[in-house]
Parts: sequence; structure tokens; C-alpha cells
Amino acid sequence: MKKPVAKSASMSYLERLNKENIMNIELFGISSCDKVKAARKWLSDQKIDFQWVDIRQSPIKEDGWKNWLGQVNLDRLLNKRSTTWKGLDTNTQQSLTPNNAAKLFESHPTLMKRPLLQIDQKIIAIGFKPENYQGIFNSLMSNPTKDKK
Repeated sequence: MKKPVAKSASMSYLERLNKENIMNIELFGISSCDKVKAARKWLSDQKIDFQWVDIRQSPIKEDGWKNWLGQVNLDRLLNKRSTTWKGLDTNTQQSLTPNNAAKLFESHPTLMKRPLLQIDQKIIAIGFKPENYQGIFNSLMSNPTKDKK
């Protein structure tokens, strides 16, 4: 069984990345979502500094959605189980394409699968499973990709 990130001997490296602003960690979602709550708690418990962005309080502009849709396919970002998706008319659902999705996400941000973990402007994970986050941060500690200094 892997040790939790916070107890790892390499934790000081991850803390340094955060504190020296070498790595920018952001978590996007909505406050009422259970998966988002669990991800926020996990990151805090691991003493990982991150910026929390509630997409209802700080809406993502169309360009931001386009950026994300350029990194992952529409099906990966779209939550078809959401009440927002189910509330859309059939024509809107059927006519949704990667080209027009950013505008729909901008007006209906809760269509996004949550939470979305982004490091240095790159999507790292969508959704939350503790073991996935554990692997992500263990990998960052053992294989740092760059220092921005």
C-alpha cells in the first residue's frame, strides 16, 4: 500500500513547488457537489496548496471552455447525468458539437463533470478518486517535469 502524499519523505519538494509558485494547482467545481467536497478535503488533508474555483461564483468564460475542450474531448468534460443536461431540450442536446460546446458550457457551467483538477493550465484529472489523486501527486514528486525559475 502506498503512503499518503503528506507522509512521504519527498513532501518537502511538493511543498516547495507550491510555496515558490513553481506549480499552480487549481480545482474547479461547485461547492455543493459531494465529489468536489471530497477532492477539496483530500488536497487539504495532504497539505497541498491549491486554488479553489467555484464555477458558479467565478464563471468560466467561453475562451476558458474552449481551452479545456482543446485538451479533452467533449464527452470527457460533459456530464450527461446532470440535471442540467436532462433539463435541456432535445434539439440542444442533439446539436451539441465540440465547436459550439464552449458557449453552452459558459451559460450552463454545471454541465461540466466535476471536479476538474488543473496544474499549470493543463487538465490533470476530471472527477475524483483518492487513488488517482494519490498517483498524480506521487508522480509529480518523483518525476518533476520542470521548474519555472
